[in-house]
Amino acid sequence: MRLLVVLTAALSVSAACTNPVVRKEWSQLTDAEKTQYVNAVMALTKRPTTGNLQDPNAISYYDFVETHTRNAFWAHGNAQFYPFHRAMMWQWDRALSTVGWNQGSVYWDWPSMSQNWWTSDIFSSKYFGAVLSNDPDNCVIDGAFAKGKFKVSSDATSTRQRQNVVGGGDPTCLRRCGHSGTAVTDATSLTEPILTATTYTAFRGDDTSNYHAVGHETIGGGACDFGNPSYSPNDPLFYLHHGLVDKTWWRWQQACPSYKTDYEGFLARADDPMGDGKDNIAYATLNLDSWSWWTVADMLDTQGDVLCYTYSKSAGDLPIPTPADCKPVVASPTPSSTSKNAMPSSGSSAESDATTTATTTKAPGPTSSAKNTTSNPDGVVDGWLNIILQDLVEVPSFVFKVPGVSEKKQRRDSATAAACTAGYIEIQEPDNSTCVMYCADSHEICVPPGYSINLVYESNVQAINIATNHPQMFFEALDPVSYVKPPCAPDNVAPGEHHCYLSKPNRVSLGYASSMKMNLAQVSNNDNIVAMQIDMFNCECNKNVSPSLMGYWSNETDTMPSTILSVRILHICLHHFD
Repeated sequence: MRLLVVLTAALSVSAACTNPVVRKEWSQLTDAEKTQYVNAVMALTKRPTTGNLQDPNAISYYDFVETHTRNAFWAHGNAQFYPFHRAMMWQWDRALSTVGWNQGSVYWDWPSMSQNWWTSDIFSSKYFGAVLSNDPDNCVIDGAFAKGKFKVSSDATSTRQRQNVVGGGDPTCLRRCGHSGTAVTDATSLTEPILTATTYTAFRGDDTSNYHAVGHETIGGGACDFGNPSYSPNDPLFYLHHGLVDKTWWRWQQACPSYKTDYEGFLARADDPMGDGKDNIAYATLNLDSWSWWTVADMLDTQGDVLCYTYSKSAGDLPIPTPADCKPVVASPTPSSTSKNAMPSSGSSAESDATTTATTTKAPGPTSSAKNTTSNPDGVVDGWLNIILQDLVEVPSFVFKVPGVSEKKQRRDSATAAACTAGYIEIQEPDNSTCVMYCADSHEICVPPGYSINLVYESNVQAINIATNHPQMFFEALDPVSYVKPPCAPDNVAPGEHHCYLSKPNRVSLGYASSMKMNLAQVSNNDNIVAMQIDMFNCECNKNVSPSLMGYWSNETDTMPSTILSVRILHICLHHFD
C-alpha cells in the first residue's frame, strides 16, 4: 500500500465554457424568482426515485438524498469532499433546468448575516418554513415543505428509523430544529483560511472556522435532518448551504490561477468504489462516487469543459488579495489518460482535456487494514451597502495557528523504514497501548489498552473496545489551543447588542463532529481559535467592520463608525442623482 507525500494535479485550463451561468445569492433574487425556485424544487420532489443519477430529466429529489446517504462515508472527511459536492450541485443545476429554473444553484451567504441569520425570509411561510416549530417531533409545519405537503426520502438505509426520532417514522415530517438566536460563523472568520491556505490540502484541512459543520448543526439542528451528515439533503436548505460551500472553494481558487488545478490528498480508504484498489491516494483522474461519469479533474474548473458557472458578489465577500507566492499555471503537452468507468452524459464528454504536469512522489502508506474491512427593494442594509463596504474593510491580520505535538517521538530509522511494507507500523508500548506510525511522515496515532485495532485510515484509526465490542475513532494527538480571553474583549456579547461587536458562534458538538469523522481535539482547538479571533475583532471593532453587523445599525447615524456613515452618505447621494 502507498501513501502520498505530495501530489499536485496541475491541469491545463479549458475554455469550452463561453456563457457561464452566474449563481446568485438568495437575497439577490426577486420575490417572483424566489417563488419560482421553490416551485422548481417542489417539482423535483414529484418525480419518483429511479436511481438514474445521470439523466437530469429523470433524477428526482430523492435520488439526490439517497445517493448522498449511501456515499456519505466516502464523500466526507477526505479530499473528495469538495469535488463530490460540486458535482452534486452541478447535477442539481441540470435537474432544476428541466423543471423551469435556469439560473443555476442559489446560494445563501449566511456568514454575512451571522448575527441574525434566522431573520432571513428563507424561513418565511412563503418559502422554506420556520427555523423551528412547536411540533413535538420538530417537523416543519409551514411553508412549501410543511408536514403533510412534503415527503422526506424513503431512506433505503433506514437511518431515520434506526435513530427512532420521529414517531412512526412519519414520511411527511421534515425535521428542523435550528438554534434561533445563536450566531454562526462570521464572514471575517470564514475568510481567514482562504487568505492563508496555499494548497488544496491546507484549504480543506486548515479551516479553523468549522463553517461547514456550524452551518449544518446550528442552522438545521444536530438532531434533525439538515444536521445529519448522511441524509441532510432531505432539507432543501442543504442546497443553499452547499452553494455557499462550493463558492468558498471557488473563491479560494480565484485567488491564484494555479489553485484552480490544485488537488491532492487522500480518499477515506483504498477500497473506495472509485479508487484504483491499490492505495488511498486521491488522484484527480479518478471518477467520483455517485457521479461516476465525471472525474475530479472535471470539477476543478467551473468554466471548463464540463462545468459552466460563476458566482455573484455577495455581502460576505471580503477582499482576498493575490498571494505573494502565486505561481502561474504551466500546461503539459501530454494529455492525461481517459478516466476509467467513464459514462458520458448528454452534452458532455467523458474525457477531460485536463493535462498533468507535476510528477507524483509516492511513498508507502496506510489504507484500510486487512482486519474486518467492512426583497428588500431598497437593498440598502444587506445588499448594496454591504458590497460597497467590502472594499473599505481590511480583514484582521491576527492569526492563530494550531500547533502539532511539541515532542513527537522520532522512530523512523532505517530498520523501521525497511519494515514499513504496509504503509504503517503498529508499535506495542510498555503500557499495552498500541501506536500506529505512518511511514510517510512518521506521525503517530495511539490507541489505549483495551482496544483492538480494526481499520487504519489516513487521518484516524478505528479500534474496537474489547469489553463492549463498540467501535471508536482515534486521532493524532494535538497540543491543545486553550482559550485565553484578552482583557480588552467584552463579555457575553449577544447578537446585535452593539454596532460593531460580534457574538461568537455555537461550538460544534462532539457528537456531530464524531459523525463527520472529525478530529475532536482539532474541532475544539478550532472553536477556541474562532473565539479568540472574535475577541480580537471586538477589541478593534472601531477599526474593523463585519458585514454581519449591517442589519443591526439603526438610522441614528451618530451611533455608527465614520466609515459607515460615509458609505451611507455616498448611497444617499447616488440615489439623489439617479
